[in-house]
Amino acid sequence: MKMQDLRGKVAVVTGASSGIGAASARLLAAEGMQVVLAARRQDRLEALANEIGEAALIIPTDVSKEGDVENLFEKVKAHFGGLDLLFNNAGLGYNALFADSKPEEWRETIDANLYGVLRCTHAAIPLLKGRPGAMVSTVSSVGGRYGLPGWSVYNATKFAVVGFHDALREELGPEGIRVALIEPGAVWTE
Repeated sequence: MKMQDLRGKVAVVTGASSGIGAASARLLAAEGMQVVLAARRQDRLEALANEIGEAALIIPTDVSKEGDVENLFEKVKAHFGGLDLLFNNAGLGYNALFADSKPEEWRETIDANLYGVLRCTHAAIPLLKGRPGAMVSTVSSVGGRYGLPGWSVYNATKFAVVGFHDALREELGPEGIRVALIEPGAVWTE
């Protein structure tokens, strides 16, 4: 299989301020992509953009906020006219037995891990249509396949993300938009 030339293509990376998101943004830029760095911590985004150089565009975004996501994709459309890769990576989790967990932590986890993916994917689809090789790629977790004590709410969001992508693959495949799910195990990150 021939590898796709990524030079000049456009990627949005959510959760780009650290961990998997920052590492992925670096690699995508090294392959020649224009990378839109989206995360809450602007200082971290600025440091990463300085490292990457001209290939990076910073758009501070909290994926749990509908207005932030709308702003992100409006700016992507205005700046680039379209999108080739949505890399849904933003997420969080609280470690606690469910009986000891707090409803505000449930909301925060669901807003970032599930609603954030739904919001970003929904906003990205019109920008992905008609772009050869377009893709939605989402970082989930093995926690979306296996429940672990102390991670019940996190697991619930990741199980939902797996099901969403199974259906999305069927919906977008006929339009030529690929859908991938990345399910890492434990990763050292903030």
